[in-house]
Amino acid sequence: MALLRAVLRLSALLVPLFILPIARAQATSAAQKVPPPSGVTASIAGAVTDQTGAVLTGASVTVKGADGAAKTTTTNDHGEYSITDLPAGTYSITVSAVGFKDFQADGIALAAGQSIPIDALMEPAGLATQVSVEGQKVSQVETETAQLSGTITEKELVKLGLNGRNFTQLIALTPGVSNQTGQDEGKVGITGSVRYSVNGGRVEYNSFNVDGGDVLNAGLNGNNSTLIVYPSLDALSEVQVLTSNYGAMYGRTASGTVLAETKSGTNQFHGVGYEFIRNEGFNSKNYFDPGTKAPLYRRNDFGATLGGPLYIPGIYNNSKDKTYFFFSEEARIEKSPLGPSIDQESYNQAVPSLAERLGNFSDVCPFAPPGQNGIPGGQVNFSRSKYPDCPGNLVNAVTGQYQTYPGNQVPIDPNAQVMLGTNIIPLPNSNIGCNSTNGSCFDAVVSPSTHWHEELFRIDHNITPKMRASFRYIHDSWDTAVVTPQWGAVVNSFPTQQSAFTGPGISMLTHLTNTFSPTFLNEVVFSYTSDHITMQPLDSNGAQFQRPTGLTMGYLFNNGFGGKLPGIVVSGNNLEYGGLGFGVDPGYLPWHHTNPSFNWRDDVSKVIGKHTLQAGVQVVYAQRNELNQAVGANTGDLQGLLTFSNVGSANSTGNAFADFLLGPGLNNPRGGIKAFQQDSAQRNYYARYTVTEPYFQDDWRLNPRLTLNLGVRFSLFGNWHEKYNNVYNWVPSAFNRSLAATGTIDTQFGNLAQAGTCNASGGDCTPIPLNIGNLSPLITNGLVRCGVIGWPGWKGLLFVANGVNSFGFTSAVRWVPLLPT
Repeated sequence: MALLRAVLRLSALLVPLFILPIARAQATSAAQKVPPPSGVTASIAGAVTDQTGAVLTGASVTVKGADGAAKTTTTNDHGEYSITDLPAGTYSITVSAVGFKDFQADGIALAAGQSIPIDALMEPAGLATQVSVEGQKVSQVETETAQLSGTITEKELVKLGLNGRNFTQLIALTPGVSNQTGQDEGKVGITGSVRYSVNGGRVEYNSFNVDGGDVLNAGLNGNNSTLIVYPSLDALSEVQVLTSNYGAMYGRTASGTVLAETKSGTNQFHGVGYEFIRNEGFNSKNYFDPGTKAPLYRRNDFGATLGGPLYIPGIYNNSKDKTYFFFSEEARIEKSPLGPSIDQESYNQAVPSLAERLGNFSDVCPFAPPGQNGIPGGQVNFSRSKYPDCPGNLVNAVTGQYQTYPGNQVPIDPNAQVMLGTNIIPLPNSNIGCNSTNGSCFDAVVSPSTHWHEELFRIDHNITPKMRASFRYIHDSWDTAVVTPQWGAVVNSFPTQQSAFTGPGISMLTHLTNTFSPTFLNEVVFSYTSDHITMQPLDSNGAQFQRPTGLTMGYLFNNGFGGKLPGIVVSGNNLEYGGLGFGVDPGYLPWHHTNPSFNWRDDVSKVIGKHTLQAGVQVVYAQRNELNQAVGANTGDLQGLLTFSNVGSANSTGNAFADFLLGPGLNNPRGGIKAFQQDSAQRNYYARYTVTEPYFQDDWRLNPRLTLNLGVRFSLFGNWHEKYNNVYNWVPSAFNRSLAATGTIDTQFGNLAQAGTCNASGGDCTPIPLNIGNLSPLITNGLVRCGVIGWPGWKGLLFVANGVNSFGFTSAVRWVPLLPT
């Protein structure tokens, strides 16, 4: 508790520091630059000496950017200088001193958050000559910190060819980063992926920041993460990847940190227009593709950018050094062939033949005389090894003999007939192209349209020479038709249950930088991000998902069934269906999701002697509002899911599709169903959480050859909670063993039953009643409602686990030996 109180006192002391300016700046070594706390700006610092090593005081140092903006300072009593608060870009530096030749270095590329030491060695004035250092001749080896990172420059962003034009693809160029997205073509929007492993770390433990604001949409489905917005490649000035050993000012995650910086306007107008085209006319035809040409495949990616000064001639900003703007717009129109898996771009699935849909399985059975004039057909015996897919009934367990249905005609249950009439299991349309023993195939190529449109606007304004404000807005609009329910419990084998998938995202950010003195800098960033994802089911390929009025099948919960057909899974190893079967399910749709997040951070830097001190705090308030989907044991299927299989099912005829057709009868009073599951309800959940993270960093330059990087960051996690306390969890201490002993599992059907009511084999037990309005204590044994009756309570900023306060703690001690030259 003493440590905890110390932590809270530290947080209380830090916050006022961030908002109150310091009246008196202490004398300091200017060579100890003030690095930008948020990683948005950069700095250049160094010492100016003559050829004897004597320091030169009062030398003029000017840094000029590509936009013409310049900053000038003079060396202090120790011959040292520091120029901070430089936006990422390319700079030149000029050092002048009376009696000495000018020193000049050009082509200095500064990344966001980077600090470069440049020492100037001045030569006595003689002839009118000038010493110049060009581009890469300037050493940019990181000697101030121990952080390992990689930078993708503006030139690399726009010049390297990318399959998908997704800027995150380029971070794999950084040593130690591996691409785990599984996407050859980098996608954007909701189907985009940022699954990158940094130095072997988990893919969900990275953070992504654009202009200092977090844009990661973490855990959208399981560990699948995407970005709320994907800035255009032509709108970015650089991307930096911090892989390890970075300072305490970067936190929240335990792996890599990706920092992207958008372009800003300059004192001159600059713009670009572009279009990238791909078309099926450039592609060859797959052997199994229907038709005479390649499937529809189109990519049209076009856009433009414009940046420059914002001024009104004769009225405002005539010198063009006050306000700048930058605007980017990009649009994509895509049509891609999609299949049932990431490795397939077409549907080539074995399906029941037309005769089998009518109950006639003569194509997989021995000949049996057909019925005529109302007289049942004949029946013959067969062995399963010779006719593995023939539906029949076991007549001799010793010899393994089965008997066909009369005339090989399986009786069709009226409910099966109604479900087949919806065409969610499509008719065969080809006799080739699939793995079927009787040549009954469904072959299709579906190329749904995807539209992505993004606008980015940024404005930068110099309030005073020492205070700059900026505002940045990004809006992504993304929509597509998904050929199967996204993230469903069943991976559909056919494109008969499609959905409209939309996912607009927004990111807004304001940034204020105040340079109180050359040694004292303050930055404040406030950002807001959110997405609004919806999915709506669609009828497609002649199928309909709506529940027909004639469907009278049983159920577990009379919940309205979402107005949808039940899902159907025909599994097992029947060779006529490819040896794996097929499945189709309307899924948990319609579905919606939003995740508004508010992020505030305040960072200060102060140079005191040989110490560069940085301190700050980041506060995140996040929401996650969504309808529950297929997560964990939940399928989201209010309509239920029917499973049929010729493997491991006591009710099977030997053919899983015949099991689907078969209704209750004398030989099979329960029909051919292997399993049925159904969710009782879907609920909207409104999750809330707060994270507060103060940090302190000290970069201590002991001497020109040794720098210590010392830092600590605290992660104070607010208790995750649901707004209306509608979340439950199983807690071992709430579990009643005596109560549990009164129940058992029916070994025949697998349901929860009353102990002592089963037969000798443990089956045919008395089931526990399933009443949603009054659940049996056996079902709810050990379940607690989170947020009420102390399970758990809300305790301010700290996470509460079993009544004990806890907090996250990270620290780093780093040193960089500088070898003599």
